[in-house]
Amino acid sequence: MQSKFNSNTKIWHGPSYTHPFPMDYMLSDYIYEKLCSDSENIVQINADDDSKLKAKELKLMSIRVAQNLVKIGVKEDDVVGMITHQSHFTTSFILGCVFMGALPNPLDENLSESDIRIIYKQTKPKIIICDDKAIYKLESALENVDFEFVIYSTSREHEKYQSTKIFLNPTNVEENFMMPKFSKPSDEKLVCILCSSGTTGTSKGVTITHASYFLWLALTPNSKASVSLCFSPIYWGSGFFRNITAPLSSTNLRIFTKKPFDVSTFISIVEHYKVTNVNMPPSSLAVLLNSEEFLSSNTKSLQVFTILGSIVSKVLREKFSKIFPDKMMMVPYGMTEVLISMTKPNEYKQEYAVGSFLFFNVQVKIIDENGISLDNGKHGEICAKSSFKFHGYYNNAEATSIAFDNEGFIKTGDIGYFNKEGMLFVIDRKKDILKYKGHQINPSEIENVIQEIEGVEQVSVVGIPNDFCNNLLIAAIVKKHGYESLTEDEIMKHVARRLPEYKYLHGGVYFFDKLPMTPSCKVQKRFVIESIQNIKENS
Repeated sequence: MQSKFNSNTKIWHGPSYTHPFPMDYMLSDYIYEKLCSDSENIVQINADDDSKLKAKELKLMSIRVAQNLVKIGVKEDDVVGMITHQSHFTTSFILGCVFMGALPNPLDENLSESDIRIIYKQTKPKIIICDDKAIYKLESALENVDFEFVIYSTSREHEKYQSTKIFLNPTNVEENFMMPKFSKPSDEKLVCILCSSGTTGTSKGVTITHASYFLWLALTPNSKASVSLCFSPIYWGSGFFRNITAPLSSTNLRIFTKKPFDVSTFISIVEHYKVTNVNMPPSSLAVLLNSEEFLSSNTKSLQVFTILGSIVSKVLREKFSKIFPDKMMMVPYGMTEVLISMTKPNEYKQEYAVGSFLFFNVQVKIIDENGISLDNGKHGEICAKSSFKFHGYYNNAEATSIAFDNEGFIKTGDIGYFNKEGMLFVIDRKKDILKYKGHQINPSEIENVIQEIEGVEQVSVVGIPNDFCNNLLIAAIVKKHGYESLTEDEIMKHVARRLPEYKYLHGGVYFFDKLPMTPSCKVQKRFVIESIQNIKENS
């Protein structure tokens, strides 16, 4: 399991993994076999109503979805849009698409009309299933587009659209179902189209193959019994992954909810179902660790916290270690496009560390601005590639062409480095790096310092362009409840005590009730900057 460094090419290599199946054997075949062999196993529980779904029930529902999709004219490789919450039907619909070869393309209901239009103009879904809350936004977003589509409502009765319940109608030929053979091998046949995070620009449709999902499964062995909880929507990679792999582990019970994350909901689910494993972004973990309600609750069943989606600050790592010395924090690192690394036990305690365990068959290098590979200890852009090629962004040749370097490595847009022991560290987003009078600034370093202040709930450091000094550094801050008296002066003085002058907040501090976030709980810095500029213009 040891990663290795090639000093000639300056490339790190993860452990080797041999694909165990012939290339005409698909993830759909594997899932179907699991559903058949573990028919009485409870696959998942809806915490909202305590309803349970057995493998045999999910198999029947998924077969009906597959057969009814074919009945209405959906074919292999047709794109199927989804704007819907977690539910037992959602899981069966995703699997039904995978069974018959269609490509689920989930979006979040909170995306703007513009973002929905941009993505679906690229993927051109043949049908779209949609929750009522988002239907009118969807209609407006897709007005006068150059492709035909049909909307189905997840509501039982809708005045305008057919209900998605038609996909669960009996077909009377369920027993005759046979998994189709697809026209491409598993390293080319797509499973789905997921969306990039959208932190620095418009989201793009990330293509993921059957073979790539098998590689992901190699990282989650069927071992110790666990009860897992993940609030991620299906729009986010971890949320989609949990749905598609729900039947694959007879020892891992999946709990889900369509409710958004909050402390009370989290505590209630963990206590009731004795949850052992949770997945969440750093922002949710920060809320928990600052909550007296959580700290005084009976959540001793929790064993593993997997924290993913953005940088985990030094303050948050130290607070977790202090509060939960006997719990495990895992910090995976990667993109929807490619998995890269994960921390081993206790590695998370090192600031910026994202692990010395590189994922199977992954290669990673650090490059400078000229694309030259760098030695260990040198900061540069992290680039990675896997044994199963990333096939690019769906119907977006321009974005695909600039995503790779000339050796086929995906440019992550993250700045980081390896130490000589093979630990990978992620410092910041390349596009977030700022300059002040010629000095290069990593905003995450200043954010870490500000998070040391007891009354800070959330912080984002951004730069406002300035003719004389490149950027004026500004902190956008959300205060914790009960710390309303926290002032700009206190924050400025704390930063001045801890950092050199060129890292001071020369642009000031702005307080917000909340910061703009992507559906995957990452701060959208471009909107933070817009908000600050609007405040300055109107003041």
